Amino acid sequence: MDRLIMPDSVIAQLKAVAGPIEIVDERGITVGQFLPPQDSDCPYTAEDLDRIRMQTGRPLSEIWKSLGAQYNEVYCGLAAGSGG
Repeated sequence: MDRLIMPDSVIAQLKAVAGPIEIVDERGITVGQFLPPQDSDCPYTAEDLDRIRMQTGRPLSEIWKSLGAQYNEVYCGLAAGSGG
């Protein structure tokens, strides 16, 4: 992504923005939009995040196998039992 260096006066104006704004030049022609960063209050403590990082799940191959079995039972079982 390219970067544009702006004067501190413009930065101060952007920092005061509460929501998305349209950026226009002196003639009123749109040159872009600005979306201020959203405050993201993480609901987890540092300890929670550490605990989550340490958890392990099932291997992806096992998940695919399980999903395949469910697919076969639901869709193939219906097709086989439909008497078509």
